[in-house]
Amino acid sequence: MSRRAGRRALALLAVAVLVAPAADPAWRLTVESRRTTTFGEAVRIRAENGPVHIDLRIAVLAPGRYSAHVVAAGAASDAFASARAIPGLAVAINGGYFDRERRPLGLHMVAGKLHSERLRVAPFSGIAWTDDGGLHLTTVDATPAAPMQALQAGPFLIDPGGAPGIRRLDGDRARRSALAISRDGTVYAVATTAATLHAAAAAIHALPAALDRPALDAALNLDGGPSTALIIAGEDDPIEPLGFVVSAWAFTALDR
Repeated sequence: MSRRAGRRALALLAVAVLVAPAADPAWRLTVESRRTTTFGEAVRIRAENGPVHIDLRIAVLAPGRYSAHVVAAGAASDAFASARAIPGLAVAINGGYFDRERRPLGLHMVAGKLHSERLRVAPFSGIAWTDDGGLHLTTVDATPAAPMQALQAGPFLIDPGGAPGIRRLDGDRARRSALAISRDGTVYAVATTAATLHAAAAAIHALPAALDRPALDAALNLDGGPSTALIIAGEDDPIEPLGFVVSAWAFTALDR
């Protein structure tokens, strides 16, 4: 390499260092409670990064120990109230987005019946679906044409394959809810206290390490904010929605 070429390479490297995105700040996760359940585990974690903290409520659903179903809002009640009434309910979490008329947005399938077509616009980047009771998280185009149960949402907090899905550090703080899946098929139903999408994604990405479990393959943001809701069997303080819930995922435990 010539001296001139070397100076040019150093100059380019210096520019690259100046414009490179800041590294994701380290989050410290503390497991505050952890109990074994019929479906897997129920966990409470505090995630901290300097003065910022997020509390996470998590249901860990082991492969083969649950069956997943989509619940739609009815004429007399919203979807979360309907999910709560399911016999043998293990876990319920709010689902996808809806419009001002309370109609679902994005793909919405309940027991093979189409309630709403899939969308190919932001933030509807992913679909949670099942044909056999086991949950899958895939991109819009990687999802089967007509799964038996499906809800579209987004954005991906963790892109399929495990890469970070949220790169902006700023954003509004709001309650968050998400579904995540690890490389061994374990499902995480997660609800958080107020957080930016980036902070929620960082904390969720760190969950498996805190629990000594395999890394996550994907995590899909659900309709959080006032719709955030999570019930875990055996707990008497569920996270209640502050508004209407048009759809929900309900998980029942399977006999082992």
